[in-house]
Amino acid sequence: MIRSLLVVAFFCLFSFCQRKRDIIYCSQTLVSQNLDTLYLQVGYWGINGNNRLFVISGDTNRLYHKNDYDLERDYVFKGDFPIFIKHEGDSIFVYTYLKALEPTIFNSQFNVKQIEIDNKQSLVLRRDESFINVDKVCKTKID
Repeated sequence: MIRSLLVVAFFCLFSFCQRKRDIIYCSQTLVSQNLDTLYLQVGYWGINGNNRLFVISGDTNRLYHKNDYDLERDYVFKGDFPIFIKHEGDSIFVYTYLKALEPTIFNSQFNVKQIEIDNKQSLVLRRDESFINVDKVCKTKID
């Protein structure tokens, strides 16, 4: 009985703390050879910043809330898994464990290609400085 109460108390405390924690947003802008703009946006929340929303958008440089994004207009990656970006001319290559849904109304001339990777490939890309590591768009997750 006491064990059950402790588990419930811990869960309630964890849920309360997670809701109270501020969301940290960071963004980076990419510009193509044709001067088209693409916005890479990252938001972290949770007790230790282990919840992440990464959005690739061609519309505006607005900061997205963890539940406020448009799957029809944006590439949305929700989860704390490695994502690496390679920008070449008018294309970006997104290397990730899980592909995002292809938006039906993507407002950008950028060509976005998603490539699924495994853990071994992730370790190689992490050391390659020619890739943008989404976790480094923010200098630190939680201050």
